[in-house]
Amino acid sequence: MRQLVVDLRAEWEVPDDKFGALNAEFNAIARNVQAMCRFPIIPGIGVLNATALVAAIGTAESFSPARNLGACLELVPKQHSTAGKIRLLGITKRGNTY
Repeated sequence: MRQLVVDLRAEWEVPDDKFGALNAEFNAIARNVQAMCRFPIIPGIGVLNATALVAAIGTAESFSPARNLGACLELVPKQHSTAGKIRLLGITKRGNTY
């Protein structure tokens, strides 16, 4: 029984070591990429989330109004416009409704 517990503990330490190595790698990437330098200072966004956000949106230059970036991340209601008439869809506490 004692050997089984020792083996299980050794297995649990392996992911922790891998996580530490990956975290150090993400920190090194965040220091070198200009677009990622700004995100980790925002509360709630760490290096891992900043990496995913930059991978998804890049430098965000393709979003002319900032609202389009929020709609892409599903933080604001989607917008459907036709013939100059702007229609905003609803949003709930669970997120956008389609």
